[in-house]
Amino acid sequence: MIISITGIDLAGKHTQSELLAGKLRKYGYRVSSYSYPDYNSVYGRIIRDYLEKKITMGTGELFLVFLADMMKDKERIEREISTGSVIITDRYFVDTIAYQSAGGLDCAMLKAVEDAMGLPKPGMVIYIDIPASVATERKATHGGRPDKYEEDAAYLEKARRAYEELFEERYTGAEWIKIDGTDGIDNIHHRISEHAVRLLEAKKVPQAI
Repeated sequence: MIISITGIDLAGKHTQSELLAGKLRKYGYRVSSYSYPDYNSVYGRIIRDYLEKKITMGTGELFLVFLADMMKDKERIEREISTGSVIITDRYFVDTIAYQSAGGLDCAMLKAVEDAMGLPKPGMVIYIDIPASVATERKATHGGRPDKYEEDAAYLEKARRAYEELFEERYTGAEWIKIDGTDGIDNIHHRISEHAVRLLEAKKVPQAI
């Protein structure tokens, strides 16, 4: 089972991914966590340089680098799923499709490429929704230099609309849960945990002995 936590920049995905992993471990599940971009990988370092505006890349190039960053973990994730682990991803290919379609690439083409590569599909997508204006406010509060996406509210709003379309179609056939990301951290965590545990119990995902 893969649970993917998704949404635009500064929606709170990383925080909620960590909180959910901790909660599920307390419930006795085996949990593995992945975060994309993986800045420890060669692909993630390229993406970081792009986001920090140290290099330039076309939208198509960027999509392929994002995809490669996830493909490197494909076999490992498949092994972990086969042994009953719950996989939690802080971003996944859903995010790449939303962001790169916002950048002008054809969404149907992006889906077709992803499908051809055979990345394991999530069983649940937790979509944390915030307006682009909230992302901008949070970045100002947190401090630090905004990256290429964080500084572009118009782009973030386009990405948000792409997420909404993926949510409406229930892309990949996963169970999608939309969460108001402007709520408090604890309330968001409670809602995510309830949905995740319910699905894991319904799917009879085994707990570790």
